[in-house]
Amino acid sequence: MTLKRLSNKDVDAWSAVLATLAPQCQMPERDSSARKALMALEEVLSTRRTIPPDRITPEWLSANLVEALRREAQAHRAIPKIRDSWYNGPPGRIAKKLAETAQLKDWISERAGRRVQDTVNAVYIYYDAAGHHIPLHVDYPEEFEYNLLICLDRRSSGTASATTTMVVTDGEARSIDLAPGQALLFHSSYTPHGRTPLAEGEAVTLISLGFSPMTHAEPVPSGESGEQEHV
Repeated sequence: MTLKRLSNKDVDAWSAVLATLAPQCQMPERDSSARKALMALEEVLSTRRTIPPDRITPEWLSANLVEALRREAQAHRAIPKIRDSWYNGPPGRIAKKLAETAQLKDWISERAGRRVQDTVNAVYIYYDAAGHHIPLHVDYPEEFEYNLLICLDRRSSGTASATTTMVVTDGEARSIDLAPGQALLFHSSYTPHGRTPLAEGEAVTLISLGFSPMTHAEPVPSGESGEQEHV
C-alpha cells in the first residue's frame, strides 16, 4: 500500500516536535522520556522511508568538480539567503550544470530504487560561525524527498571536530562526519536530520541536491556505483 505523502503543514508540525525534543540537534539522554518520544516519532516516519542513509564517494564526483563547486560556493557566499543559524546560497552555473546531467539523475534513481524527476532543488549551504547549526527536522516532500549532501569544504577548530550531520534512523541517533568529496544520500523527507553546533574556528560548506520521485514511477534495478557505506 502506498502511503499518502505528508503535506508541508504536516512537516512543519513534525519538525517543530523534533526540534523541541532535540534542542540544537543535541540528542536527549538515552533513557529519557524525550529520547523515547523521539524514537517513537522516528519509527512512524520509518514506515515511509525507502532507503537508509548512505555515506558515499560517488565515482563521478572528481576532485576537480569538488574544487570547482567549492570555488563557486565561495563566490556565492556574498549573496546568501540568511537563515536563523546557517546561510543558503543560490546555485551557480557549475551547480546548475551538475543538477541537469542525466548521469546524476540516473545515479540517484538507481540508489533510490525509483525514477526521479528532471527538476533538482540545488542550494549551497554555509555553516561558518560558532554556534551555527540546523535543528533536527524533516524536509518538505512537496519540494523533494531524497537529498544528496556533498561536502565541499571543511575547516577544523584545531581540536576534536565538534560539528557533524546527525540522522535518526532505525531507532538510533547517528553522527556522520563528511570530508570534502564525500556525500550523504538519504530519504530526507522521512529521516530526521540536522547539524550539531559549530565550535569556534570551524566552518563547513555543502551543496544540497534535492530530488523528487516521478509519480507512479517504475522501480529501478539496483547496481553498483561508487563506494557506499550504510550508516
